Amino acid sequence: MKPKMLKLNDSIERILVISDVHSFLEPLKEFERYVAKLPGRSQVVVGGDLFLGGTKPLETLDWVRKNSGEFVVMGNHDENVLKKIPPGDYPVYTEEGAAQRLSAAQKNYLKQFPAKLEVKWREKTIRFLHGHRDLNGKIVGADSWQSKPAELLARYGDPKIALTVLGHTHFSFVRQEGNILLADSGSACLTINAVRKKKGEIISQDDADRPLSSDIRSSFLSITERQGKLLVEIIRFDYNRQTALEELIQAGLPAHKIEHLKEWLSQGIYQLF
Repeated sequence: MKPKMLKLNDSIERILVISDVHSFLEPLKEFERYVAKLPGRSQVVVGGDLFLGGTKPLETLDWVRKNSGEFVVMGNHDENVLKKIPPGDYPVYTEEGAAQRLSAAQKNYLKQFPAKLEVKWREKTIRFLHGHRDLNGKIVGADSWQSKPAELLARYGDPKIALTVLGHTHFSFVRQEGNILLADSGSACLTINAVRKKKGEIISQDDADRPLSSDIRSSFLSITERQGKLLVEIIRFDYNRQTALEELIQAGLPAHKIEHLKEWLSQGIYQLF
């Protein structure tokens, strides 16, 4: 899978990576407030999955175009929005509903998202992927979002790359193994710290030897450089979750999904159906 190659001016102070927005606009507003307080220049990179979830798919895509431009990668739900859909009246929070509502110009912008992006900055190469495809472009599997950090290190770790950044799992982490550095930006809207299986078993998104995190706040990554070394930090923030929930209720989200979403928003646990 050939990457899209971009170069950043060395005057950029930091790279900020936000991913898995899923059509929730409130987190992006909070993210903007954080960025506005930072000194110097920042480059925003969006790690994919703009759709399926919230009620603002058009506004989310427009925000990404304005704030990150070509510094963005394609997520699995973004790919689905570009597929042909049968006629029907679809809710705004679905992939089909987003596809129906996007203008031709918006779809054309979306089509240009690369599966793999490599950015040259301060003599370092940083690779960005969503995480649903491997390094050769092959789809990993429907449950790839449940991959643990150790699995992701094995799948995407590349000693020739200074840093590899993923999304997809909704679980933020930074891991280094030898000269391989890999990070996941987590989710801007819905953190997943654990998954409840159909039979009720709760499985952590982290590696088995680490305790279950209780931090359900949204996250993004801040990447800076000091004395030739990349420093990767997970930044936590929160947004008005109640507003997001009320918007989905008004949009007609079914009752059983509302209950599931309440647990997800309050506990960071995703229920498998």
